[in-house]
Amino acid sequence: TEITGRFKDSQNHFLDDHTYLALIAWLPEFVIFGRPRIIGVSVASGASVASARDSHYHNPPDYLVLEPQDTKARTKNLQQTNTA
Repeated sequence: TEITGRFKDSQNHFLDDHTYLALIAWLPEFVIFGRPRIIGVSVASGASVASARDSHYHNPPDYLVLEPQDTKARTKNLQQTNTA
């Protein structure tokens, strides 16, 4: 349940639902060190992952997931897509 992958893109970024993510669960080969040992692989749409993240972590008033403000007037490289 930890956000170790830091997937912070807004659900609004995936409205067309053309982005898919490969999620890989892994552990070190030994207790603290070693090569990665893959224990599971899943492919899911970015929209479903963002939705699941928001529904899991949005818990007012303790924890809020905030959508980015409207930055469409900015140039493409300055538009925000990350939630806070």
